[in-house]
Parts: sequence; C-alpha cells; structure tokens
Amino acid sequence: MKNKKNIIFAILILAGIFLITIPFWNTGKKLTVSDPLAEGIHQVEVQSVTQTTKYTYLLVEEGKSEYWIAISRQDISEGVTLYFSNALEMKNFASKELGKTFDKVYFVQQVSESPDMLGKPQPGSMSDNAMPQGATPPRKQPETRRTDIQVEKVKGGVSIAELYEFHPRYAGKSIKVKGQVTHFSSQIMGKNWVHIQDGSEFAGNFDLALSTQDSVTIGSTVVFSGIVRLNKDFGSGYFYKILIEEALVQKP
Repeated sequence: MKNKKNIIFAILILAGIFLITIPFWNTGKKLTVSDPLAEGIHQVEVQSVTQTTKYTYLLVEEGKSEYWIAISRQDISEGVTLYFSNALEMKNFASKELGKTFDKVYFVQQVSESPDMLGKPQPGSMSDNAMPQGATPPRKQPETRRTDIQVEKVKGGVSIAELYEFHPRYAGKSIKVKGQVTHFSSQIMGKNWVHIQDGSEFAGNFDLALSTQDSVTIGSTVVFSGIVRLNKDFGSGYFYKILIEEALVQKP
C-alpha cells in the first residue's frame, strides 16, 4: 500500500513538470529571464560578414534597423548575437580594398558575445591606432579661454560677435572672418580643426571653430572664408553651435 502511494506521488510530480514545460515547446524560449542592458549598450544580430586584410565588416540587425559596423579582423559567424557600446560613425566611408563606399559605418572598438565582458581586455579589440585613416575618434574639444586681443574685422566680412548674434541669417552661406588662431589640431576625421578669436563677444560666445585642409600657426592672425553650419553634432559630446566648414585661408 505504501509503495502504491509513492508511485502515485511520483506520477503527480512528473505530471506537474510536464504541464509547466508545455508552453515552451517549439518556441525556442529558455526558462531564464535576461537582465535589462545597461544604457548605451547595443545588442545586435549578425546578418552578413565581409572580411578584409585588417578589418571585419558586419551587417547587423538591431530591432528593426540594419546597419554596418567594422571591427578588427575576427572570425565571426552569421547569426551570432554581439554586444558593443563605443562606436564612431563614419559617413560615406570608402574601403579601397572592397571597392565599396559605405553610406554609413560604425567603427567599433570592442564587441563581445556577453555584455558583461565589455570594457574588459579581449583579443581582437580595436585600438585607436588600428582605426583606418580618417576614422580616428575626435579629441576632446579644447578648453576655450578668452584672450586679450583685438583684431580688426576684415573688409566685407563679419566679426565673431556679429556671427553669433545674427547666426540665422548666415546659415549655409559663405562668409569671411578674421581672427587670431588660438588652437590647431591636424587631421582629425580627415580635417584640420582651428579655433580663432577676434576680441569680440556676444552672449558669452567669443570663440569660433573651423574645419579646413589648410595649416595655420597658433598665434597667427588669419583671414578665412568658409560655409556657416549651425548646430553641428558629431556625437559623443562634440557639438558646435556654429562651425565654419570648408574653410580656406585668404591672402590679406
């Protein structure tokens, strides 16, 4: 009688386990609950893999979006799930080896099959020196301090104060501006970056940033012509209320 009761009890336990697992049959679901991802971490599924000598280009899917990322050359399989956080967006990036121009590609310093491993040393992580030419992450914007200078406005041009005060009227237009070079950084994202001041100021704005292919010397007084762009956001905190693009050094 006792054995019969034990058998009935065992059958009831098995039946309970059977009923609990039915909803998960043929669904691919696991009996685990994933922790939410930390802010800034991307979870993607690899759709396509393209290898080059130094880099691996991955077409990935995140939610309903598909886009390309590039990492240091690694053996990655299609269908695998990867995680990453730090990435640099490059638009119209041309790969000579592939003979292909990507409308947009993100250069990722580190990918992992587990979000917990991000930020920890791993084989294949991309260092800044491994980034392709023109894809070096931008440096921090220089700290701007007002210098005690007075530069006369160039004929037919605008002062820095006027540019900030009336910036909507100059948006997208070519202007001339004269100032003293206070900062110069060469070949960041394929351009030279210059900051100038002329001694004028509007609402606390006295510094003007320009991108150019020309080289100048800190402390020199230069006349630039270029296109006024407003609210340029390069991501990662690199935002310019006014940026002069395609700037060219003009002869006095």
